[in-house]
Amino acid sequence: MALCENVVYSHDYIEFDKDWYKNFINFGNDWDICMNAIQNIRGERFRDWVTWDDPELGRGIELPYSDSSRIKHQYISGTYWVAKRKFMLFNPLDENYNRATEHEDVEWSLRVRDFASIKMNKDSIVRHTKVSREDHLTDRGYLGSVLWKLN
Repeated sequence: MALCENVVYSHDYIEFDKDWYKNFINFGNDWDICMNAIQNIRGERFRDWVTWDDPELGRGIELPYSDSSRIKHQYISGTYWVAKRKFMLFNPLDENYNRATEHEDVEWSLRVRDFASIKMNKDSIVRHTKVSREDHLTDRGYLGSVLWKLN
C-alpha cells in the first residue's frame, strides 16, 4: 500500500522526462487526479487530455492543455495518471474487470470525472519507451485523435 500523498499509476513502458519531478513540484498540489503530457515513442501526443463522450467533439479529440472546460466529458488514460492516495482509496479501479478484454480505466474515468478535481500539468512529460499496440491502428493512435483549435 502506498504511503505517500501522491501516487503515480503507470505502465512499465513509461519513462519520465528529466524535469518531470521539478515541474510536478512547481505545479502544485491542488487536485485529486493530475494528468501529464504523454508522448508516444515518436514524440507525438498520446491520449493525454482527450474527450470521451463530448457532445460537440465526440471521442478521442486532443484538447489544448489549457482547456479545462470539458473535464466532464474527458477520459483519464490508464497508461499513466497521478492521483491522491486518499482519493484512490475511496474511488478504486474496479478489480472485477478482465484486464485482457475490458477497459477498467474507461469505467473508472466515467465514474469519477463528475466530482473529482482533475487538472493537467503539461510540463511534467512522460514518454513511451516502445511502440504501443495502438500506434499502428491509425496515423495518430487508437482514438484517432486530431488536435482541434477551440475558440
